[in-house]
Amino acid sequence: MVTTIRRAQSGTHKRRGVSLIEMLVVISMMTIVIGLVGMTFHLLLRSERLVAQSFVTERTISRLAIQFRDDVHQSEIGALSSGSESDKPVLTLANSSGTQIRYQVIADGLARVLVSNDQVTARDDFRMPDCHISLFAGSDDESTLRRLVIERPGAVLVKQHQEAVPLRALKIDAHLKRKDRLASATTNIQNKSTTETSSSEIAQ
Repeated sequence: MVTTIRRAQSGTHKRRGVSLIEMLVVISMMTIVIGLVGMTFHLLLRSERLVAQSFVTERTISRLAIQFRDDVHQSEIGALSSGSESDKPVLTLANSSGTQIRYQVIADGLARVLVSNDQVTARDDFRMPDCHISLFAGSDDESTLRRLVIERPGAVLVKQHQEAVPLRALKIDAHLKRKDRLASATTNIQNKSTTETSSSEIAQ
């Protein structure tokens, strides 16, 4: 009788703990979840970095466009030549005061160098990574035209990091002696207005 009771009690005993297969399943699921979370954070950080870099590049291009137009408009001569550094183009601007401004394509952007009496007095580097920069001079019909072309990435994110990012071309045009022509046009308009006023007074 006692033996039968003990066997009944031992038969109703519940198993405690987990098996090795259950542990492996749980560890595998946790590994997959951690991998997905890590990949998501990596993509978010990369996206934030690219957006911030794109914003800085756009601000640099805006500042460069204003400076480039002002320098070309105030210059009388704009000679385009090949530089000594890997035949990268150099645009040399000069005005009546003898001061020269050189725009030279560098590895990661464009350099603006101010030269006075054959000495470099100031230098400003416009950093634009992932951009392709070119300098052009106008043809015979537009001999005063000087053009700066900036090809910048058109998309912040691509499907794969190895894929080439499409580029968008931005053309910045400026004409030599623009300030002089505007001043001459303003003077002509003022003289014409004065002449018409005098004619009307004589007619009265």
